[in-house]
Amino acid sequence: MMIVRVLVVALLCACSASVRAQTAGARTTDSAAHGWAIVPAPVENATRLAHLPPRRTGGVNLGVARLVTQFAGGPLFAAASGDRVFLLFPPSDGGLTHRVLTLRAVPSPVQNNWAFLPRDGADILAPLETGAAVLGFAATRDERLFALLDDGEPRLVTVGEPAGEIALPGFEPTRLVGDGERLALVSIEPGHVRWSIGE
Repeated sequence: MMIVRVLVVALLCACSASVRAQTAGARTTDSAAHGWAIVPAPVENATRLAHLPPRRTGGVNLGVARLVTQFAGGPLFAAASGDRVFLLFPPSDGGLTHRVLTLRAVPSPVQNNWAFLPRDGADILAPLETGAAVLGFAATRDERLFALLDDGEPRLVTVGEPAGEIALPGFEPTRLVGDGERLALVSIEPGHVRWSIGE
């Protein structure tokens, strides 16, 4: 079991040219929130998932991350809701199927430690089938998953059941961000930023 300081995780994320660092977690004011990060692995073309446990007043968990698992290649995006992380992977062999995996953090019998379910890997959820570019991936508190796609024009879609498309807010977003509570569609253009926040 490897434990690393958050500073090291942040440094690895910032220094990696080959892996787009992703973080996911609930609002930073929530001391019971879990954090997750995708960081480079020492093996070529591999990434690791790190878990940052909830902050505890006076506890030993402050600032400590634990490496959970390693993936060949790596997820495009991570999204979190409560104690669960969702990972969206790129299609393999030029296909259209983006795998979606999930893991859950649960308190361990060992004080101030966490275990991860399922113990033998990750649960496989309904995939995202699309040939469009994926601009963002986010989860809400009720564990509904959303993806922002671009196949000539941006589209916000639900991932899994029930499948559907959601109307955009009157501008063309370039990012989808979630904090485990709400979704935010963001458009970053020269000179200004526009956003729309939903439930």
